[in-house]
Amino acid sequence: MNENAFLFLPFASIISIIKQFRKPLSGRSIIVLIGFNTNVIYDRQTYHIQTEDSGLDKPEIVSRLYLQGEIITTKKIGYADIPGEPDSQEKIKRLMTEQHSSMIKELLAGRYTERFRSGNTGEGS
Repeated sequence: MNENAFLFLPFASIISIIKQFRKPLSGRSIIVLIGFNTNVIYDRQTYHIQTEDSGLDKPEIVSRLYLQGEIITTKKIGYADIPGEPDSQEKIKRLMTEQHSSMIKELLAGRYTERFRSGNTGEGS
């Protein structure tokens, strides 16, 4: 991890506070995973990472990286093949966790931040 990086909330804590709610589907209940939100300070900038499940109507997990309200990058992964499988909710949760964690690691490795270093947001150029 970069010495200029700081997480407000350890990733392990995020896992323990996943918000869930029930939604009826064909006479049974399923759990739709709401998602994760993490603020990361890297190179004196506060970035926000948001990962959410779009639900069975649009089975994909979407992660977005924000800086000052601007979307820096978006990652999407589909999971249309998972809902009928045993332990599908656990598999979806694992995909969300892996994608969110991957985006945090990539941010801390400097993958998305070159144009934002030292407060240069590119405005006025």
